[in-house]
Amino acid sequence: MNLSKTYRKMENAIFIMGSARSGTTFLGSLIGSHSECVVTPESHFKIHCYPPQEEVSFDPEKTFNTIKNIKKYKNWNTKISFTASEFDQIKNYSDLLLEIVKKYNINKQHKKTAKIWVEHAPHNLEYVELLKSLYPNAKFIHIIRDGRAIAASYQNITWGPRGMKNIASHWLKSLAYGFAYEAKYPEDVLSVKYEDLLSDTKTTVKKITDFIGLEYENNMLQANGLIVPEYTKHQHGLVGKKADKARINAWEKTLTKREIELFEHETKNMLDLLEYDRLFIETKKEKRYERILFKIKYKYVRFMNKRKKHLK
Repeated sequence: MNLSKTYRKMENAIFIMGSARSGTTFLGSLIGSHSECVVTPESHFKIHCYPPQEEVSFDPEKTFNTIKNIKKYKNWNTKISFTASEFDQIKNYSDLLLEIVKKYNINKQHKKTAKIWVEHAPHNLEYVELLKSLYPNAKFIHIIRDGRAIAASYQNITWGPRGMKNIASHWLKSLAYGFAYEAKYPEDVLSVKYEDLLSDTKTTVKKITDFIGLEYENNMLQANGLIVPEYTKHQHGLVGKKADKARINAWEKTLTKREIELFEHETKNMLDLLEYDRLFIETKKEKRYERILFKIKYKYVRFMNKRKKHLK
């Protein structure tokens, strides 16, 4: 039996975006729990494999063969193939991506009512114009999280910016992208706070479904819509679990007082604008010896994390 005929065609996309470690994956698992949505692992290849020559001639088979060799696609851990007749039906790049998502759904999610692709890569922030050109009716959800919590989250992973100054700069840059696109496309971009998702999950999710144009479903609160790839399970251990308010201020126990002070020194105006309470009224900037000590600390943390991963 041809399973493709028993599953709905993917019709549109929702792109979640935000600073890395801001909760894009958690939000993806919430929205992806909806019966009409299917959330995939991050698909950076959608940007990297975009063929500039598409307007002249588009070869779906050649483009798909390129995608198959991308590591981020291989991490989906699914066997997807197309027949010659299926390739003949694919006329452009945006349709190819949706067909790949449909095949992923057939192989992994098994949701016959799904018609919307949910993509949660943080870097969507930088490619809104391209993504809108591919999917003019797409909706974008910009998730905002307290930058101090993001800084604390970087403590347990082996990639990303290091040092409070660098993390603060990265956070501010990400917010700037999100706010700029929301100002330019107010009908298509919605900002929500990670903290609201944890403290008042149902209300916040309803706000999102209203914006997207979907009926709210209670099962969305289970946040189990995403099958987390094996290689990211160590950093997404909370995905698939219900929202926990205790996670909101966990950063206060993870970061040292001096780290908090340094982050607030770089971001105090933005923290105030976003109504995040600061711990310090007056702050002192980072000193040279501290910058050196922080670099040593983070190199050690990275080494230990890699060692633990290797020993598993």
